[in-house]
Parts: sequence; structure tokens; C-alpha cells
Amino acid sequence: MHYNGIMYRPPLEADTELLNKAKPNAICATNLYIFPHTKLAADVEKGRFIPSDVVEALQEEKTLVENLNLPNSNFWAAHDLNYIRVEGKLGNQKDKMLTTIEKGIQKYMHEPFPKITHSLM
Repeated sequence: MHYNGIMYRPPLEADTELLNKAKPNAICATNLYIFPHTKLAADVEKGRFIPSDVVEALQEEKTLVENLNLPNSNFWAAHDLNYIRVEGKLGNQKDKMLTTIEKGIQKYMHEPFPKITHSLM
């Protein structure tokens, strides 16, 4: 993501470290959605904010899941705004979730993600 010409990367390593220490029962992840008629939407229009593309977002999600060491925690990234639906227990379903994310990465490397044209508000 870029904001005002500055590259911004969320601190994924710090997030992963915190989650591994906190040992939550569940982790929910959603993709960024730019709501129309907001300051952020205006910044996108003016080129001041450039959100991650689909592949970048999925690669980050994959890295997060790979580095979570929480076999008893559930991971849920299945909101309507998520690019792909990923959910399961990080113990026995982690490999399945990583395969799903990787398939999404491969798919969207070769075809654009359909633009969301409806407002959720």
C-alpha cells in the first residue's frame, strides 16, 4: 500500500508474534474495502493512497497463516469482502487453508478480481 507517496507495509511479523503469544481461540481477517464517499476513497481517486492488489493481500494472508503456531485456534477469513473464503482450525486444517490461499494467488495472478460495485451501506 502507498499513502502520500510512502510505501506502507503493515507489521505482519509483529502481528504474528503477538497472536502467537496471545493464543486467541479465533482469528478473523478481512480484506480492505474502500467504501465510496469516504476520505480514503477520495485519497485513492487522487492517487494519494494505493491499496495492495489482490495477489499482495493473499500473499500476506498466506504468510500470516504459515507463521501462526496456534494448533487450537480457528482462523476465519470468509467475510463477503474477502477475496477468497478461508476458514478452519490452524492445527489440522492449516495445510488445506494454505492450499486454498495458494490457489487464489495463482488464479488472480492471471485474471483480475471482479470489482465490487455495490455499496454495503
